Amino acid sequence: MFLSALPAIAVATLAFTLVHVWVLMRVEPAYPRAFKLSRGVAAVVLTAIGFVGLGLALPDWKDAFLVHHEPGDLLRWGVIIAYGHLMSDFVWMAYGSLRHGISPRRDLIFHHGLGAAAYAYALQIEVGYGMVMVTLASEIMPCFTGLEAYGKYRASEAVQRLAARARLIVLSIWRIPLWVFALVMCIWNLSDGSYASDLTFVFQFSTVCLILLLGLDAYWWRKCLPAWRDQAAA
Repeated sequence: MFLSALPAIAVATLAFTLVHVWVLMRVEPAYPRAFKLSRGVAAVVLTAIGFVGLGLALPDWKDAFLVHHEPGDLLRWGVIIAYGHLMSDFVWMAYGSLRHGISPRRDLIFHHGLGAAAYAYALQIEVGYGMVMVTLASEIMPCFTGLEAYGKYRASEAVQRLAARARLIVLSIWRIPLWVFALVMCIWNLSDGSYASDLTFVFQFSTVCLILLLGLDAYWWRKCLPAWRDQAAA
């Protein structure tokens, strides 16, 4: 249940927030770049959890990773950590707005809000932890956003070029295809009707979420393209 996970979520939120604070105080005093750097660190952690979790959930791929889980399922901890990351980012975006007057990105707020709703629902009904691992495996893209921020911090054009190219490549050949695959499996299961009868809404909800994620990534792909062109021309 979601309420029983709140203490662990609070600990995860605190841990990720401390990373934000440490980067801002010890590494990069400029909030916008510090936020990208610390989110890059978080993305490395989440990506690692995602790939390990995806490996554990792989037997459920035909069910679009939307299956019931036991209360002590190890993957539940991955969902809790991911939820803590989202809450920490909300805290840090609020800090940036109040302390530095920097408005949070609306696309990031929408992305995190969607994730928070989906993860809380998964924890509440104990279903679909594997699908959460799919979303974490996609976090490899923000790793390169953090790398680009590091390149700016070190004034390294080579690192910035590498990050700009890698980000668009990851979007094109990994992240967007990942959403498409998950969406196809959801639609396939809805059409086939072989899933548990109490999971109809779960599959419908996941289908809508995946369509929204595809829309977001199409938006980010268009945003990444000019950076790719600029770096290629440099």
